[in-house]
Amino acid sequence: MRILIISPVFWPETFRVNDLALELVNRGHEVEVLAGMPNYPKGEFYDGYGQDGPFTESWQGITIHRFNHLLRGNGRAKALILHYLSWVKGSVFKAWSLRSSHWDRIFVFQTTPVTAAIPAIALRISGGTPTIIWVQDLWPEIVKASGLLVNPFLLKIIGFFSNRIYKSFDRIITQSDAFLDSLLQRDVPKQKLVRIYNWAEDIYRDANGTGRPPLEHQWKRDFVLMFTGNLGRMQSVPCLMEAAKILAGNKAISWVFIGDGAMRGWMEEFAISNHLLGQTVFFLGQQPLEEMPNYYARADAMLLGLGRSEALTMTIPGKLQGYLAAGKPVVASADGEAALIINRSSAGFASPAEDPQALADSVLRMYQLTTEARVRLGQNGRRFYELNFSREYCLGQLELQLINPFPNINCD
Repeated sequence: MRILIISPVFWPETFRVNDLALELVNRGHEVEVLAGMPNYPKGEFYDGYGQDGPFTESWQGITIHRFNHLLRGNGRAKALILHYLSWVKGSVFKAWSLRSSHWDRIFVFQTTPVTAAIPAIALRISGGTPTIIWVQDLWPEIVKASGLLVNPFLLKIIGFFSNRIYKSFDRIITQSDAFLDSLLQRDVPKQKLVRIYNWAEDIYRDANGTGRPPLEHQWKRDFVLMFTGNLGRMQSVPCLMEAAKILAGNKAISWVFIGDGAMRGWMEEFAISNHLLGQTVFFLGQQPLEEMPNYYARADAMLLGLGRSEALTMTIPGKLQGYLAAGKPVVASADGEAALIINRSSAGFASPAEDPQALADSVLRMYQLTTEARVRLGQNGRRFYELNFSREYCLGQLELQLINPFPNINCD
């Protein structure tokens, strides 16, 4: 089967859609990808990319079609909005230039923005190819949660167009039950909807790294609490930093942040002004995916933060699957689906979102457990992952949706 994947992000950016594309190739499908120039999360061109391309390249048997657009820049609202608008313009023109290709399915990996689905709609109108969208960020809720727009009138307009976009697809795959319920309430036909959980990359299932992270001696303490991934508004990093400040007197606890994002500069300034940087708080920047087992192996527990909003209560952040797959206990400041999974799995402690004192109490509680007790929590999480977020099962369900967009199956 010939499949076109449309995605705002793709290799060498590190996202789950890469794993899906490779697996589809391994299962005998012919895969092409329509994506922009790699620039996430720093808003800068990756090495080897620029305004001069490359506009067509091959990666492990996958043909990637790229186009020019404005970059994310500093990640602030104006830069992101311009980036989204230019991405849509560039992707539609690129898709139109490829319209003579004969794909069997068009698949959209929808993070943000939902307008990334527009080229798929254009191709469907021109050729009638069945379309499937995999919803990772639910619009317009995620726009409000991110702070990009707060004007109720504009949010209502975005909501209207988001609903039109979702309803235009033959199949809508959601990453959580709450997403599915929300779309049902918008009168999206039930037969179009299916929930398939995200999985973690296989590398997270090996948390017994053989190498040593650089400069580990600076942050290796009695108890290492580690955060990985995007450092942005929706991760509620002010709450995380306030909790670190509350526990600043406990030098046995080190708060290690691996990743980058729009809020990293603010976090570093906060850590400096509160005498935390290099004392109990450490920023290691973005690290290669293949080296992550070495870092996970040094962590005693993993840290997760989500803001308090309707959209985020419905979201299962991708890092949670990675934490569970790695068999590490989790301390979270989150509401909704994420907290529910942590509690159901008995993998750690979840405190209310945006409550620094409650988070600090949970961190202290985790720190005071014996090593054996923390290992048991991690094992609980790993078992829950294998039962509910298995890579093989989830990928098989996604392939099934692609082979037949209208199966009468139960994907619970």
